[in-house]
Amino acid sequence: MESMQDIYKRRWLIFAAITMCTFISCVDASSVNVALPGMADELGVTMASIEWVVTAYTLVIICLILVFGKLGDTIGKDKVFKAGILGFLAGAILCFAAQNYAMLISTACGLWRYMIGDTVKFTSKDPYKFIITGRTKHFINAFGEELMVDNAEQGLARACKETGAQVADYTAAPVFMDAEAKCRHQWVIEFAVMPDSVEKFAQILAASLQETNSDYEAKRYKNITLQPLEIVVARPKLFHDWLKEKGKLGGQHKVPRLSNNREYIDELLSLNH
Repeated sequence: MESMQDIYKRRWLIFAAITMCTFISCVDASSVNVALPGMADELGVTMASIEWVVTAYTLVIICLILVFGKLGDTIGKDKVFKAGILGFLAGAILCFAAQNYAMLISTACGLWRYMIGDTVKFTSKDPYKFIITGRTKHFINAFGEELMVDNAEQGLARACKETGAQVADYTAAPVFMDAEAKCRHQWVIEFAVMPDSVEKFAQILAASLQETNSDYEAKRYKNITLQPLEIVVARPKLFHDWLKEKGKLGGQHKVPRLSNNREYIDELLSLNH
């Protein structure tokens, strides 16, 4: 056991550690509040419903207070405290290791925020440089595959290079369950130059997606969760006609590359004749 004199000698170190952890806890809680409007937009729910995230967050803390209090009495409060800090640091490192980040403008206190809508990937940290990899709303994560626009662009570029094709426009969305109760991704692609084989193009695209996205690869494992992707060849000017029908022709309006639902792709398929 440490004497009071030893503890007194390290009083400023203890004070700094407790202050830092309290600050981190406040930042962690406020970051959830800052993200709530964006989460509501992405999930398509009201702010009243998304507040349950904060409620659940608080309930978990409340329920675990007694558990970890008893654990601290049993094995020592310092050990529980250190384990908690290490767990938090591990989670923070995993978040930092993510390749794609959403851009967010916020005040220092987090009372106001604006999500730009772009996702970025850092290419250098000295100096800081990043590239735009996609949009926060343009992704497919219907089955946990977390497919991003950057993955799609790389896959299409490789497929075009190996088959001599040129892609004019494209979009993709999930097929949640077909007549045989199987799930897959469906791509509608308008080719400026057709590939030598659409089947070969699909195989190369699928292989590239699995190489660049481990989550997609896991879902494609033995076709248990996801079946091979399907390519629907679009007629010429399909995407142009779709944008025109919606009154969205012009440089400020773009075709959603990836979508987590079938709203856009079903509209396009209905015009593909």
